[in-house]
Amino acid sequence: MKNAYEKFGQLKDVCITNKGITIVCEKGVLFRNIPTKVAERLRLCKERPDHFRFSDSGTFLITYDKGDNS
Repeated sequence: MKNAYEKFGQLKDVCITNKGITIVCEKGVLFRNIPTKVAERLRLCKERPDHFRFSDSGTFLITYDKGDNS
């Protein structure tokens, strides 16, 4: 997580499973060892997701926060 912070700034969301990890930061997303189809879909996102969850079986959920949370 330290590498993700140094590369992409403030951490927003982390998803860790038995096989892989995704870390969503202010300026990008770092992922390692996630299922190929999930990685392909993540690369196709036009906007950076605010939250990203996936399972080892290949199912995933991508969400975007809209609006001001203050």
